[in-house]
Amino acid sequence: MAQRFSVLVPSAWARRESRATGEQSFFLASEGRTDRYGIPPAGRTGLTVSSDRASTAVIRNTTPRALVAGIVGRPPGASAVRTTSPPAPLRVGGAPGASVTFTYTFRGRTIVQTDAVAVRRGRIAFIEADADPAHAAHAAAVAWAAARSWRWLAGPAGPRGPAPGGTAA
Repeated sequence: MAQRFSVLVPSAWARRESRATGEQSFFLASEGRTDRYGIPPAGRTGLTVSSDRASTAVIRNTTPRALVAGIVGRPPGASAVRTTSPPAPLRVGGAPGASVTFTYTFRGRTIVQTDAVAVRRGRIAFIEADADPAHAAHAAAVAWAAARSWRWLAGPAGPRGPAPGGTAA
């Protein structure tokens, strides 16, 4: 059975699920819905959590820089991409991983994207928070709370809630 995950998320957030890659991905927003890239409506925070099979290249090199290069992306058409926090070591569910933060312009908005990724037994843990600059600190707090609460499972995947106090921040 494929290894799955469990993660704490804010309890009142809107949630949708995608199985487009054959694995489950969850897109959450503090209000409204995220777009297909996980970008929330203006003034809101978006959170994407998922797990998928890791490529051979990712499995072979799990340095922070290699993990970010092999896993993390930005929406097609994103411009003015800038790394604001370079790849740094981080553990997700006990697995070695990396964190990184970017800013970019997408559809006329400045977006701050914070990612936490890790690999365990050939599977990727992927957490991404997206927000406007005014909400970037909240988005990062939500991403770090999700990374701290990540648990690898051998069963159904998905977010669990509520987080303590009803929020992940």
